[in-house]
Amino acid sequence: MRSSEDNILEQSVQFIKSVGPKRAESFKKIGINTIRDLLFYFPSRHLDRTTVLTAAKAYVYIKNGYDGE
Repeated sequence: MRSSEDNILEQSVQFIKSVGPKRAESFKKIGINTIRDLLFYFPSRHLDRTTVLTAAKAYVYIKNGYDGE
């Protein structure tokens, strides 16, 4: 059972539904060649949207400058 799972993970990303040759080429440019590569790809940068500001707090930050909290 394990070897069949490994075989699937080693297939080209092109075999994923809605990934054609063009998108597979885009993945290849950033080093993603196999399904395993895609599963373990973690972007180096992202936007952290876990903190939500109220309008009042945003106004204070704009008016006084961001304090790093």
